[in-house]
Amino acid sequence: MRSPELERVGAELLKALPAPLHADTSSVAYGVRTTKPAVANVPWLPRPEALPPQLTYVAQTGLKEQATLVSGAWPTTPNEVRRTVAIRDGRTSSEVLRRTEVDAATGQESQVAREYAMLDRAGRLQLPADYTQTLGMEHRVLLELELDHIGVWPDAHGAPENEAPDRAPEKPDGPSKDPMDPKEK
Repeated sequence: MRSPELERVGAELLKALPAPLHADTSSVAYGVRTTKPAVANVPWLPRPEALPPQLTYVAQTGLKEQATLVSGAWPTTPNEVRRTVAIRDGRTSSEVLRRTEVDAATGQESQVAREYAMLDRAGRLQLPADYTQTLGMEHRVLLELELDHIGVWPDAHGAPENEAPDRAPEKPDGPSKDPMDPKEK
């Protein structure tokens, strides 16, 4: 199914064709495909030249209208994607989990999404770019160990990476209690 925006862009492209070129709109097809083949290292696929097979994913728009399905089922996407991962530097850096909640008082359903950052084996995590940009975080951040979490704040003094500030930055709401200090427990 074509979205209205794709229909509009497609119509503009067809109008832009110079004469005498003409597009047969009954057979125009578009979609997406991978640009680099993925190597499939599975033993049951044939290896005609003793090389691992390479796969290219192709998803053509309007496939149901332009082809006949002999067996199986058309590929579909669920209406609701419950889990999304972001990959940076070849590793999962964050994960968004979605679920439906029902308000006990009104019975109204709503979609709830929670974003989680992944810790690697060394304890590093990558904060989502939109979070760090919104808060102006770059180069260095202030960390505070709280009783039940780790607080992360922008470096209020903005000292360059290679310079130490003349005093420790403070959290926006002032100094916190040190959970490791026996007097604070």
